[in-house]
Amino acid sequence: MPSCQGQASPGINDQQRCSHCCSMRASAAPLLSRPDSVPDAIARCDCPMRLIDKICDLLAVLAGIYLVAIMFAIVYQATVRSLGFSGSSHVFTFSEYGLLYIVMAASPWLVRLKGHVYIEMLTAALPASIAPTFSRVVTVLCVIICLMLVWYTGEATLKAYNRNDFDMRSLDMPKWLLLVTMPVCFSLMACQFMRFVFGKDTLHTGEAGVHE
Repeated sequence: MPSCQGQASPGINDQQRCSHCCSMRASAAPLLSRPDSVPDAIARCDCPMRLIDKICDLLAVLAGIYLVAIMFAIVYQATVRSLGFSGSSHVFTFSEYGLLYIVMAASPWLVRLKGHVYIEMLTAALPASIAPTFSRVVTVLCVIICLMLVWYTGEATLKAYNRNDFDMRSLDMPKWLLLVTMPVCFSLMACQFMRFVFGKDTLHTGEAGVHE
């Protein structure tokens, strides 16, 4: 009796059918021996998020460096003034600009780590079967708000660039250089919030209290 069974085809005997089946099994053996393999298309889906994460990490590092630089600049300014010198007026200007740059640059990184301070009351009171869905709905609203801010701040940035507006302080700073941080970083925040919409993890923990 042949080991392979199937409907006979015209012009093919049992021995030929068995050879064909054995060759098909041999070609499928490498795939069956790797159950953990995934299609290349699925594997490539994480590549954009990895790139976004690296950009967010870089911006967070730059925000930390800027914060340390402001600290040393203020110490320098206070020291030279105590010694009777005038110091530099640019210290206060770039310290004020740093408040915007630091907040915007570090925010996407904080979203990814759930580092923002938030209070969970309603999500903690919801049943465990409903809480994840509710959390994803809230996160969708966060994405929508971020995209609206991208549109508004992006339009303001382009308008300032086209009009060649300047911010008049101790030096003339192009206004678009101040505003451009907002559409870029709000876009990154939207991407990070989308991770909690489509990913396995949710933004909320389901435990009552203040989280950061």
